Amino acid sequence: MTTIFDWIKNNKMMSVLIVAILFLSVICTIFTSGYIKTKSKLDYTLNNVTVANDSLKTYKNKNGELVSQISVFQSEKTKDFTKLQFQDETIKKLQALIIEKEKEGKTVQTALIIANNTIIQYQDSISNLIINSDTIHNSDSSMTVYPIYNRKIDMFDKWITGDVTLGLKTFKINMNIENEYGITIGSDREYWYSKKQMYADVVNKNPLTKTKEMRVYTVQLPKQHLVTKFTIIVLISIAIGKFLL
Repeated sequence: MTTIFDWIKNNKMMSVLIVAILFLSVICTIFTSGYIKTKSKLDYTLNNVTVANDSLKTYKNKNGELVSQISVFQSEKTKDFTKLQFQDETIKKLQALIIEKEKEGKTVQTALIIANNTIIQYQDSISNLIINSDTIHNSDSSMTVYPIYNRKIDMFDKWITGDVTLGLKTFKINMNIENEYGITIGSDREYWYSKKQMYADVVNKNPLTKTKEMRVYTVQLPKQHLVTKFTIIVLISIAIGKFLL
């Protein structure tokens, strides 16, 4: 009885084709597993830490919201990251945050530092409420009275609230700025054979606030040891190749 292996063995062209396909499969496995590393301008590895080496990128999404994106620091152990020396003050704050939380007995999986700028520009012609007065006693025994005005801050929806009090010798401001974020941490690759790189997207819901600095750290999952898998595939390819040829 003739089997498919006998048929393939007797067909030399088919044997060569199958061996070539198996060889290409091995090459693809190497590429997709990240064993052939491409030069990356985004990150590099230092003492078991994937160091985020890019700058903050910002763009607006379809809803008109500001999105800030940056690559992510990664290591299997947080101490590998926190013991590194950096000049960047935001990275130092990120390291300090991780150390602080771990001292509190917490397990840190992800840490995020964001620095924002909020710029307020507003002008109108609405009459302000007079709530009191500043009195000046003049040298001729007369008095000059200056009103003290108060204005409620309610023109920025929920994002900025409070009030302002202003007079000749009076200035007081109470202000609360609310920020709301949507945070996504994911991975992407520039090319199909490139190593995947972690990134963080932060969507700023407050239209008056702009993110000026951001740094993100996440614990890296243990690397899959694919050397054994790769060796097995190679051995199988060689064995089948010898069998067929």
